[in-house]
Amino acid sequence: MMNFKHKEVLENIVVGLRENFPEVRLVGVEAITPFEFWVTLTEPADEERQLALEKLQGELGTDALLDYGVNFHFMPAV
Repeated sequence: MMNFKHKEVLENIVVGLRENFPEVRLVGVEAITPFEFWVTLTEPADEERQLALEKLQGELGTDALLDYGVNFHFMPAV
């Protein structure tokens, strides 16, 4: 279950992603452990933009892990 801080951190990540990729939408979040979550997002149709999105997801996700101790795994929505 996500607490308030986890939700806030994830919202900031999604906002950061949408600044560069406005088509990205949060589809769902599933808890793996109290500090680890699967996050499902829509992706751009263009493969180059998908790769750029994945790179940015990795950077923002690493920042969340280092700064707050919460680990987000990003998965594309099917």
